Amino acid sequence: MQSIENKAETIKIAEYWLKGAITPPSEVKGKLEQLREVQNQIELLQNQKLNIMADIIQKAEEF
Repeated sequence: MQSIENKAETIKIAEYWLKGAITPPSEVKGKLEQLREVQNQIELLQNQKLNIMADIIQKAEEF
């Protein structure tokens, strides 16, 4: 009896995946990797901005 219930649950999950109600784990992993890459790019740009601001301040002090 338990085996039949497990199979029924597996079928329900498969149907949800097919309908797009549940995101497959591989897709979630891909999205997380994309988000990490975007976060790294944002941090790089923020560091560049800080370096530019530091240069501007230094040049203003020298002026």
